[in-house]
Amino acid sequence: LWPSSEWSIDVLRGRIALVPEFLAWSDTYPLDQPPEVAEPVLTGSVDGVDLYNAGPEQTDLVVWALDRYRDSGLPLPPVTHVTFPPTASCLRGVSGMAYHGDDSGHIDLCAPATLFAAGELPLTTRRTVLHELGHLWTVGHTDDTLRQAFLDHLGLSAWSGVEWGSSGSEAAAEILVWGLIDEPVDVRVPGTSCAERYTAFEILTGSAPTQRTCGGS
Repeated sequence: LWPSSEWSIDVLRGRIALVPEFLAWSDTYPLDQPPEVAEPVLTGSVDGVDLYNAGPEQTDLVVWALDRYRDSGLPLPPVTHVTFPPTASCLRGVSGMAYHGDDSGHIDLCAPATLFAAGELPLTTRRTVLHELGHLWTVGHTDDTLRQAFLDHLGLSAWSGVEWGSSGSEAAAEILVWGLIDEPVDVRVPGTSCAERYTAFEILTGSAPTQRTCGGS
């Protein structure tokens, strides 16, 4: 049943107003007509990381993300370049993807300039860039022994090749988000306490998460 308050009517109006904005950003419709994607254009470089199709906002996002690693005393992820595809190429609502070889890789991020308001970096976009960079960080800075210790700590059985919620690789990327981001966030690692996440971060990185404290939890 719908409440009959003015508040609920305003909320409904707001949700309806968001529909075209969401479709314009995610380009999930129509799914059967993939758009043409233009060749990426090199627009700059940050700390040796080439940026493609990046405006000032996207450049600031990458600078911020790399600074999170640097300020936490961690080596940078082995990322060769970051591409910001045109909005029309962000199919099915995917907001980021990491691609890697044996020791380095690159990421694609759907972060059109329309997402950035008044020069602020949206929380969801900050989470996404840290998550995708986290995948590359584990490629360059972990080995099989360390990954197994991480899996054992969280009670997971596989690093990859399983569904998202059971993947050690995805859990590691989320733990890095949790430990590096500059404000408290929920972490998508089910059934973990703050203390367990804290220890998981230490196992991965060899250091404590400078942005998080857990008290007695």
